[in-house]
Amino acid sequence: MRIKRGMIVILAINALLIAAFLASTIRCVHYANLLESQEAATRWAGTSGVRFAQLSCFRPVGKELTLNDVAQFRSAVETKLTDASIDLETDVKMWVDAFSAKSSLTVQGNKGSIEATAYGIGGQYFTFHPLKLVSGSYISEDDLARDCVVLTRGLAWALFGAVDVAGMTVSVGGKPYLVSGVVDMEDDAASLAAGAGGQCLYVHYDALYQTTDTKIDCYEIILADPISSFAKNIVTESFPTGGEIVENSARYGLGRILDIILDFGRRSMNTSGILYPYWENAARYTEDMMALMLVFAAVSVLTPLVFLGIFATGVIRRLNVQGKRVARKIKDRY
Repeated sequence: MRIKRGMIVILAINALLIAAFLASTIRCVHYANLLESQEAATRWAGTSGVRFAQLSCFRPVGKELTLNDVAQFRSAVETKLTDASIDLETDVKMWVDAFSAKSSLTVQGNKGSIEATAYGIGGQYFTFHPLKLVSGSYISEDDLARDCVVLTRGLAWALFGAVDVAGMTVSVGGKPYLVSGVVDMEDDAASLAAGAGGQCLYVHYDALYQTTDTKIDCYEIILADPISSFAKNIVTESFPTGGEIVENSARYGLGRILDIILDFGRRSMNTSGILYPYWENAARYTEDMMALMLVFAAVSVLTPLVFLGIFATGVIRRLNVQGKRVARKIKDRY
């Protein structure tokens, strides 16, 4: 009777551990797919069948980029792709980029004036950060006019008491700007923990630079990656030295998460002088949570595996004993 009760307890414990393993695995998958800002390469590839990689380049304080730096790098990318015989005249564009800088600006609307966080953006920023449109439309580098802005819901409400304000005018740094659209910023746990949200506006980078003299601290690119590390090698070889290059599209691989576990402690140290934007801090948060869930999953599954091994060994031994008995009886009979 005691043996049966002991076996029931052991089975119950193992069932709980297996449930913990499954829960940890599910959470790993959840964190790997939480941030849209880390899935730009997948969205860009669509159903084309072309493999792309997404990379981000972050600059230390005092070593930010200028528009001339960006132009030179773009030219280098075109040259590298041509030298590698990558067809640039296909229906699917082989690369797209974006860059940004963060500052603050005084914005005035019908209900008053507010000091808001301002992101000066260039390239196809909203391809990398597809914030949900509440009204209106995004802005991009292709726009002929540079006097348009995108507001977050919080800022639009503070300035106008409404969110359907596309087409209305705000004053930014004393200059009139047309509201192109209103967006909701990310509201997932990782982004909120990293500082997303609040009263923000997005302006063309050159407009921000003229007002605040703020330089570019984040550059992002989606690039054709026909073979492993092709895109990263191009960026590493051609991008201005200094700073940090992250391959976003590879950051949630098992090897990368294992590296984070092995680098526990040192990962929290930042001696590069880089101030990561909130979306990169959110991504690092999800990496850490994945690493934690992976440890939980490994620990949870260890005991059931050991128990299964012991049980299987016992079954094999019993089968061997039974087989020998049967063989002996057959031998004695014949």
